[in-house]
Amino acid sequence: MQTKWRIEDLIDLEYFLHLDATDPRGPFDGQYHQRDREIYLQHIAPALTENGAAPQSRPVIIKRWLERRRQRAAGDRAVLPGDLFTETTRLMGWGAAAAGLLTGAGLALSLLSYSGTRPVNISLVFGVLVGLQLLMLLFLPFLFALRTLKGGGARHALPYPILGRLLVKMLLKIKTRAAGTRAADQRNVLAAVGGIFAEKRRVYGLLFFWPLFLIAQVFSIAFNSGSLAAILIRVLTTDLAFGWQSTLQISARTIHMVVGWISLPWAWLVPADIACPTLAQIEGSRMILKDGMMQLTTPALVSWWPFLCLAIFAYGLLPRLMLWAAGRLARNHALSRLDFTHSACGRLLRRLQTPILQTRGTAAEAG
Repeated sequence: MQTKWRIEDLIDLEYFLHLDATDPRGPFDGQYHQRDREIYLQHIAPALTENGAAPQSRPVIIKRWLERRRQRAAGDRAVLPGDLFTETTRLMGWGAAAAGLLTGAGLALSLLSYSGTRPVNISLVFGVLVGLQLLMLLFLPFLFALRTLKGGGARHALPYPILGRLLVKMLLKIKTRAAGTRAADQRNVLAAVGGIFAEKRRVYGLLFFWPLFLIAQVFSIAFNSGSLAAILIRVLTTDLAFGWQSTLQISARTIHMVVGWISLPWAWLVPADIACPTLAQIEGSRMILKDGMMQLTTPALVSWWPFLCLAIFAYGLLPRLMLWAAGRLARNHALSRLDFTHSACGRLLRRLQTPILQTRGTAAEAG
């Protein structure tokens, strides 16, 4: 019997456990025992027997209990924090996509400003749109390793603390609008949400880090897509020219060797004259201030944009797509390894699986 857990399921689970634990009567109240025992006998045990699941399958038993509690909450029209989490992360994902598209397109268009008297400096455009992203990608594993060695984990790596605080704030705002005047329910939900993100890291590890990681990758994917779209639009609608210059004494042959190394990921897929500029094109696109544009040739000036687009795809867009896919796999793997052995789940399982013992007294007959 397969049971698929989601992060919103864990949030709702902790919310219901929080409600039971904070009841003034205490978590071991007989009413809870009777409620959970009835859920087990009527809704969990028959399903376990029918599907052949092991009686000790904690994830299955707890998921069945959670589904029943959700059904009862839906009957009471309660707003659950798991639903709020799903809605908030969806809004943040769409917001990150929109912000990434606008940022990438806007930055690319500003870098591609061309008046017709001076070519766009390919070195600057490549350094901003590709070089900075490469540095961030190379720095990411180092930051993960450093934080892990210090015991802080990846949750302290930027921009994830910022995203985490934003996520909690959005959850609180959505709940405030949705709860209306039900102050008691609102306090319980807010306490549960705060507890999930602040107190359950030791229980769930980096599990709550992955949604923030995925949102960051969505922003980066959209950023690179916006940059590519802006470059292609400028190429199609304007007479865009690229050149290169340097105050250092760098030869065109050296530049050709460097761009050849850079183009290795795609050189075997596309024709050589598209994969990167040829040596003659590099020589013909070198800008020298005292000579102006007289020595620059049109084929050389337009030879750089395919190389730039392929570089953004190979070093910007594709790695982010791979990180997004890896993040989803890591999240799903972490969810599949949950064993629900922490104390709150242990108390719940005892209530579910322990029979209720009742004693009755008999009145003594009058002599």
